[in-house]
Amino acid sequence: REQVEEQLGPEKGRCFATEDLPADYLLSFTPERVAAHLRMHREHLKVLQQKALIFPQKIQTQWLLLIMSQDRSGLLAKICGVLSLHNLSVLNAQIFTWKDGTAVDVLEVRPEDNVLYEEKDWQAINDDLNLALNHRLGLGHRLYKKLSAGFGRRRLPKGSSETRVVIDNDSSEQYTIVEVYSADNPGQLYRITQILADFGINIYRAYIATEVSQLIDVFYVLDNRSEKIVDSTFIQEISDGLLYGIGNGS
Repeated sequence: REQVEEQLGPEKGRCFATEDLPADYLLSFTPERVAAHLRMHREHLKVLQQKALIFPQKIQTQWLLLIMSQDRSGLLAKICGVLSLHNLSVLNAQIFTWKDGTAVDVLEVRPEDNVLYEEKDWQAINDDLNLALNHRLGLGHRLYKKLSAGFGRRRLPKGSSETRVVIDNDSSEQYTIVEVYSADNPGQLYRITQILADFGINIYRAYIATEVSQLIDVFYVLDNRSEKIVDSTFIQEISDGLLYGIGNGS
C-alpha cells in the first residue's frame, strides 16, 4: 500500500483510498499497475457508473485487456462470451472487486483468427459487451451458431486433458472454491461461467490459466444470499451441471 501511495503522490481528485483495496488484488500486480488502474478509474468514473470499459494493451507478444465495470451477476460470463464471439480466447485471467463495487478484470487473450492486434476492432468488442450486460445481445445463440460451424475448433489428442470439478469449503473461511479442469475448447470458459451464473452463484475472485490443452479455472464464490455453498445436494447439482456443460463443449 505504501508503494502504491508513492506512485500516486499528492494527486488531486482521487476516488479511492489504498486502505480499501483488497489485499489479494494488491499482491497480484506491481505498484505501478495498481496506480495505473486507480488513475483510469478516476479519469473514467462517470462513464464507469453506466458502462463497462475495455482498455487493450499489447506488451511484446501478449495481448492484455483491463476491463472495468460495476460488478453484477454473470459479469464474467458476459465478458468471456463476447470475447469468444470476437475470436479471442482467454489464456489467463485475474478478477477482483473493489470495495465500491468496481470490478477490475485483467485478462491475457490470444486471437483465434489471423487478425492482428492493430486491426482488431476493440470499440466493437466494448460495444457488444455493454449490449450483453444490458440484455440486448443474445450470446447463447450467437456462440452456438458460430461454434457449430466449427470455427476455432482445435483437435486435441485423446487423453490430453482431464475433466474434473472440485468444490472446496475448507481452504477459505469466506468463500467456497470451485475448481474446474477441462479441455481448452472454444467457448468453454463462457459455458463454465454461464452455468455458475445460472445457479445464482456470484464470482468474487477467479484465476484462470491455460496449460497446453488444459483449462484450469479457480473461482471464489458465494451463493445468491452471499453465503458459502454448504448444502451437499446443491454442491452435487453444481458439479453435475458443470461436468455436463463442459462435456457437451468437447
